[in-house]
Amino acid sequence: MNNDLSFKEKLMYLAIKDKLFYLHIKDIFIPDAFELEQEKYLVKKINELYKQYSNITLKMIEDKLNIESQVLSGPSKMLAKMSIDIFNKISFYDQNYIFTPDEIEFLKNESMLYLRKQYLKNKLKHIVDNKEIDNDYDKSEKSILEVLAKNRYVLDDNIGTLFGKDIKVTKRENIVPCFDEFNEITDGGIAGGELAFVMGGPSIGKSHFLVNVGVKAALNGKNVFHYTLELSETSIVARYDAILMERKINEITNMSIEEKEKLYEHMRNKYPNLGQIVVKSFGTGIATVLDIRAHIDKCINILGIKPDIIIVDYDELLQTDNTDQFRFALRKIYISLRQLACSYSCPVWTASQVNRSAIRKQVTDMEDLAEDFS
Repeated sequence: MNNDLSFKEKLMYLAIKDKLFYLHIKDIFIPDAFELEQEKYLVKKINELYKQYSNITLKMIEDKLNIESQVLSGPSKMLAKMSIDIFNKISFYDQNYIFTPDEIEFLKNESMLYLRKQYLKNKLKHIVDNKEIDNDYDKSEKSILEVLAKNRYVLDDNIGTLFGKDIKVTKRENIVPCFDEFNEITDGGIAGGELAFVMGGPSIGKSHFLVNVGVKAALNGKNVFHYTLELSETSIVARYDAILMERKINEITNMSIEEKEKLYEHMRNKYPNLGQIVVKSFGTGIATVLDIRAHIDKCINILGIKPDIIIVDYDELLQTDNTDQFRFALRKIYISLRQLACSYSCPVWTASQVNRSAIRKQVTDMEDLAEDFS
């Protein structure tokens, strides 16, 4: 018998011997990650034992396989016996070979990489098998992005912070300054992973306010990704131009290309550290947060530009799952926008309509939102 372990057999060996490693991979350490039926069978037994006991041993695996090879019949009996052959190789290896720390670290890293790829491959295969992908590229891309978004935590190997062990500087990161008064009450501005929104009635200036937030960020050297779901890209760009070029909007819109190029050159000289501003328009009620994610990733991959702040004008115009009550759909949008902020480690700004009773109020609060905010 060849007693050299294959990579997958070493993976199973580590899962049995190292409980912390198993806990780290248990969500993706599944039978479908393996190809041979006897491998799938053994992985299934390892998972079953971990569900029953806090720790498992090679002897427990051996006993379980021996019992099942005797009491089962048909294909299951054959699989149990074939799994015993794999187990015997693992057991022999355990008695005659000692992994070095470097080998263990290498195996763990490679195992995580392998299991992640298999997990994603199986999820995407499920989409294809169920005909969720068709000739419509946008629909297909959205299905794939949904798989990636829903399973991002399974693919994340960051365990988090162990209190008292992982000593870190506990400060908010990627703070994007805004207006002076606002910075005072927010400890410098909105930070990465945080969601901020401006409330107001219709035509009160929410979109203008968000453009000013973008301008302030750009002047501080931050890259601004501004998504407009109501106004055109031309309108939003004109507002940025008007503020940065210190001109009226009607002057900007009536300028020739030559005049505008001169003003752009003057602006670049005046603000040499100005951040990049990317303005993207989506149709009202058509785009989802996943569409925004896809656009951001394209900018990162194609232009090499990563957002320092994301502006969405405005939340209620995003599309979400069909639901009988809009308030629950809006709740999902708020959650998705917060997740967006966390994914790219940058603040997200948006705007929300207030209800009719709050339109004439001088001060509005959370209860005045037009729909549910949880």
